[in-house]
Amino acid sequence: MSTGRRWRSVASSRWPVDVVASVVLVTGASSGIGLATAVAFARDGDRVFATVRDGRGREALQQAGAPIEAVTMDVRDDASVRSAVDGTVAAAGRIDVLVNNAGISHIGAVETTPDDVWRQLFEVNVLGPVRVLRAVLPSMRAAGSGTIVNVSSMNGRVPATFGGAYSATKFALEGLSESLLFEVEPFRVRVVIVEPGQFDTPIFSKMQSALAASADPTSPYAEREAKMLGASLPAGNGPADPADAAAVIVAAARGDRPGFRHVAGADAEAILAARVGAGSDEAWFDLVRAFLSQRADPDSADDGDARKVDARSVHHSQSFGGMWFTRGVFDPIRGSIVAKELERLTIAMFEADWAVAKQRLGREPTILELKRTPAQ
Repeated sequence: MSTGRRWRSVASSRWPVDVVASVVLVTGASSGIGLATAVAFARDGDRVFATVRDGRGREALQQAGAPIEAVTMDVRDDASVRSAVDGTVAAAGRIDVLVNNAGISHIGAVETTPDDVWRQLFEVNVLGPVRVLRAVLPSMRAAGSGTIVNVSSMNGRVPATFGGAYSATKFALEGLSESLLFEVEPFRVRVVIVEPGQFDTPIFSKMQSALAASADPTSPYAEREAKMLGASLPAGNGPADPADAAAVIVAAARGDRPGFRHVAGADAEAILAARVGAGSDEAWFDLVRAFLSQRADPDSADDGDARKVDARSVHHSQSFGGMWFTRGVFDPIRGSIVAKELERLTIAMFEADWAVAKQRLGREPTILELKRTPAQ
């Protein structure tokens, strides 16, 4: 495995030299997008140091089938971060790419989310990346090159209902990243953001367990929180493979994708484009209200009629969830840029799900079978 610099073209760079090399530090790499990112860099020939908090994380890296060096780090602890970064620099001589991926999520109303949860979210999702980049930047400045990839979320631009605390941390990460961009640019250090949508990672089961443990049946938001969590959990073939997000992260780090913000996932692409296409806050809020209304009562469509309709014709003839438009929920935005973007998302996700469902059932699936039959 080569540990030397492997220079690549950086189309988006304002400098006449290439800046991406081969020593990569990935935080939060025990599972999900972090693990997939570490594997992607390693299989591309880079020397990868991946941070984990415990032995289970190290075991996951060992089983990944790629040459990855595990480093113990807790992003909440200054001494732990410093020790991990110093050890990496001592072993490899430098850090050329930092991927700030470590993070946690939460679902709950802004009003009822406890102070300690707010603190924990900001400690990990905001101060964590700050601690790591603060430890890494001196060596990058000394080398006169480097790339920092801060993994945000589509919720860093479009907040999630009952995800206000989590969204707030991602908004903060995006804000500090944009400031950091100009602060470190004179040292020829690049800063980019990656905004993933929904990917198949352990974050969903962790959110479910946390909500179950802290659920307050007397909360005025309890029922709606539970429904929104259920709507967010992976079903069938919905969430994308973390390897797809890893590919975006690698490309952003290499400079193969120009720009500062890099969206990962078809859902994030459509939702963020739809938010821009809405043109005004009021238009977007109307769409969100309609969406929340449908999520609150997902089974109110006529099942008998739905069973008679071929799933593919529904999705291709009606924009964004055929039954929703049939019921008139989105009539006010039919034909708008928002509806077209959401239609593009629906069709793209549907085609993949439809093919798998057809293979599983041995026949054309109905719209309800597509929604409710779990993948085997």
